[in-house]
Amino acid sequence: MGLEVRLRQPWKTWAGPVLVSALCAMAWAAGTHDSGAFPRPTDGQPVTVVPAPSLAEIPSAAEVVIDTLDVVRQVPATLYGTNVEWIWGGQGLWSECDRELDPEAVKLCRQLGPTLIRFPGGVFSDCYDWRNGLGPQSARPTTPIHPGGPVSRHSFGIQEFSELARAADAKPLLTVNAGNGTAEMAADWVRYMNRKVGPRVQYWEVGNELYMAGDLSGGALAAETYAAKFAGFADAMRSVDPRIHVGAIGGLNYDRYNFITDDHWTETVLGLVADRIDFLAVHNAYAPVLMTGADMAADPRAVYAALLAAPVGIERNLADVSALLAAYERPDRPISIAVTEWGPLFQVTPDCPWVDHVKTMGSALFVASTLNAFLRSPRVEVATFFKYNDPLFIGWIGRTADGHWRTTAPYMVFSLYRHNLGRTMVRTTVAGPTYDSQAIGVVGAFSGVPCLDAVATLDRGTLAVMVVNKSEGAIDGRLALKGVTGYGGVQVKTVRAMSLDANTGTVLPNIPGITWAPQVDMGRFNLGDPGEISVSSGKLPAAKSHGADQSLSYTFPPLSVTCLTFKDVKRGSR
Repeated sequence: MGLEVRLRQPWKTWAGPVLVSALCAMAWAAGTHDSGAFPRPTDGQPVTVVPAPSLAEIPSAAEVVIDTLDVVRQVPATLYGTNVEWIWGGQGLWSECDRELDPEAVKLCRQLGPTLIRFPGGVFSDCYDWRNGLGPQSARPTTPIHPGGPVSRHSFGIQEFSELARAADAKPLLTVNAGNGTAEMAADWVRYMNRKVGPRVQYWEVGNELYMAGDLSGGALAAETYAAKFAGFADAMRSVDPRIHVGAIGGLNYDRYNFITDDHWTETVLGLVADRIDFLAVHNAYAPVLMTGADMAADPRAVYAALLAAPVGIERNLADVSALLAAYERPDRPISIAVTEWGPLFQVTPDCPWVDHVKTMGSALFVASTLNAFLRSPRVEVATFFKYNDPLFIGWIGRTADGHWRTTAPYMVFSLYRHNLGRTMVRTTVAGPTYDSQAIGVVGAFSGVPCLDAVATLDRGTLAVMVVNKSEGAIDGRLALKGVTGYGGVQVKTVRAMSLDANTGTVLPNIPGITWAPQVDMGRFNLGDPGEISVSSGKLPAAKSHGADQSLSYTFPPLSVTCLTFKDVKRGSR
């Protein structure tokens, strides 16, 4: 029971202050944090570590069946989004020295090509006045980033954010302040974006995580109160532009992943205002989120095995949320799902030996398999990973020792999906090796987790097959292409590494008063370098025969994400 109570406390209510305290050079040792919300690594009793079997020991053959005649859905471009925050010059997006957006960060954002960028938080949304980020830089105010917190100047406001979005050819997703803001303030923001910035903003989210008791913004609400507030906000905003999509916040707790204080929050909100909701914004895809001393002491392979099993639970939770929405929505007004924060997350305390593992190849494999879960969930219309950049450790671009921005393994894998998958998803099934994982962090125990995970799209004669190999051993795969009678050459692109902890060598910042714990090293972590994450490409020959379903044998390297793109695909019929 003690563990259950601990896990159900809202760890994110103070995760923000930890990061802010680091940036402000506040000593972590001051001990003012709520250690019960997210235990420090020393918390808990001594544990017996259960060694995890190497995934290289698992049998290494699999069959991937792609039925090109069975269309699953049209993939929304809006699944490929990200988050940026307003604080500290957009966490480094604004260069104070050059008085412009950081050109390296803008270039990498353009190359990544996010289709949506969410702003101004995270948690900072619910105490944010968008008007503070307007006008000449010299005239902008400095305000607390949250009630009672440190202050930041509004150098990265809506004008700079919009410039970044235009440079990346991305659309904004804006979160209005439902903490201490008003419906009129939100409506004025809609009006300003339509008249002054352009193009118009389609997606608007009302609040961030106000379902958490003690939310850092100070704006935590009961479900009934939030529903009434949402109705007022949505009506005011739609009076300015009736075409916008307005999202409510919510979700369903599941397994050990319990972030919503009231288990019935979403049912209550839907029961009161479902007819006003265009999408439900959920934050149900962080992992592994190590919570106790036992988690810290677990075998590193067991931690990564749990991380790579988490997408199984995420996909099931999305199905449960979808069923709940179906029960409340009107037939003429369907409610979609927007996963507006998701990504690998191990811990947030500087004294945690896992905190910087967000950047590893193991985390990139989680990114790939979680994207597959979103792709296979028909109601998921929007997904924005958290977050694009961060001078600490959560960003998918991070800083090098000499202060430059550098891409991480999650960035590379996300880019592979963004630039290679098509829009018409066809049914794909995998029969192959599986493994069992232990319950660690917020991830429950799973049995039969697939080592190989795959999705596929077929558009205008181009079949793209994305295959994730979570195993530490190569897997001999047979791809069965149902309905394909012939194809031209095959282009192969692969992102891979030699170890789960391999990374490109971004570093934690040197901050007075902060001591970062030595990080878990499974053999490659401390060797971080761009060459540790291999990105390769090649070609395979065209089909040698025509007239029947085609097949292809391919060995998927260990710890890899591979995209096989079949050109000039010819299809038959059933």
